[in-house]
Amino acid sequence: MSTALYEIGTRVQNGLVLFGVEIREKGGAEPMVDLKVSEGVTLDEALQDLLRQLPEYTLEVVSKHVINIYPQGAKDDAKDPLNMRVKRFDFVNRQISEFMNYPGGCIPELAKRLVQRTEGPPYPVEFSEEWATSPYEPKTTLHLRNVTVREVLNAASKATIAYPFKAPPLGWSSLFHPDPAWAVGGTYQWRAFWCASMSWKKPSKPSSGGTHVVSMPN
Repeated sequence: MSTALYEIGTRVQNGLVLFGVEIREKGGAEPMVDLKVSEGVTLDEALQDLLRQLPEYTLEVVSKHVINIYPQGAKDDAKDPLNMRVKRFDFVNRQISEFMNYPGGCIPELAKRLVQRTEGPPYPVEFSEEWATSPYEPKTTLHLRNVTVREVLNAASKATIAYPFKAPPLGWSSLFHPDPAWAVGGTYQWRAFWCASMSWKKPSKPSSGGTHVVSMPN
């Protein structure tokens, strides 16, 4: 499923689409699809063909460049950590891929929820002090209030659209592994999801670096 979305996103011409994808394992693996994208097929046609093969999933257009795909009913599921409301999110002068690869490292209440077990003490939360970074990805600041984890991830994707040419914009992916031992029903694997065409933005003048700041009102 994620490979198909990557192929669709990277083939978009004269535009940009970033996917925020919530995937639930099926039979121990991602849902499987057959992708057939011929010349002249529109983005809408390609996505509709994908969803016809995944009737348990739905699509939501979040903004001009961001599309979410998630299981039917996921946004109404109180147990789904992506619906968890975050009172305050302050992400200061860091690379967004750090957050996308492990949101719990930037949202302590999310980390605590993910390690709760149905029996016994919670699994210990451990954070790495060092993250893999890219020499091309600029640092970004995000200040968000009263938003869901899903909305934070989408805001982070939107912020990467302003990246310079050498740093591709990023979508996000959340892969759910069912396991009844965990209070949320399983474990989650997160990652930044690169799915943008390399030709979507022409090279511009060299960037002087700095920080991109994106804010939302209270």
